[in-house]
Amino acid sequence: MPFGMVIPRKVGQFLLLGDYRTRMEEYDMALAVQLRKVQALVRRSRDDGFTPVLTGHSLGGGIAQTAGAVFGVATLAFSPIGLSYTEWRVRRALGEAKRDDPLLNHVVSVAPDRDVIPALEPQRGTVQGIQCFADTLVDPGACHSLLRTTCELYRKCGDPRGRRADFCNNDRVAGPGYIDTVPWQDR
Repeated sequence: MPFGMVIPRKVGQFLLLGDYRTRMEEYDMALAVQLRKVQALVRRSRDDGFTPVLTGHSLGGGIAQTAGAVFGVATLAFSPIGLSYTEWRVRRALGEAKRDDPLLNHVVSVAPDRDVIPALEPQRGTVQGIQCFADTLVDPGACHSLLRTTCELYRKCGDPRGRRADFCNNDRVAGPGYIDTVPWQDR
């Protein structure tokens, strides 16, 4: 598949326009503003006696990873963009010093195989790969589906309260040929 089909047109235009460094600094500052809002919510949550956990999917997963790494908050991201190249820019924009290796200490990512989004930039931290049986030649974005990821997690991990994910037994949700059992597990 041509790489240009993976990147939205506006992103490609942004990258090809004039002064890339100035544009990235503008982007980093806008992201820093949003991360400060997340920081305030994390602080309020802790002040109220809760243990915050950040989560997100796709670009939201990347933002959650960034916030978790910068502010030292447990984070679970699904199919996130990677942070290998961007973490240092965000830290610079926030004026935050790097402590230890927060991506390794606070961030867990779930990345389906054959999902193109987590593969765009190298992943850091703990990455749990899961299977995706979708035909990505027919639908290149099929493995990026959060619903499909949920079905695979239910299939492999089950539910300690015994609930069933009956919504997964649907070709449109989990894909054709989805099997809701794992051969090596006794049920």
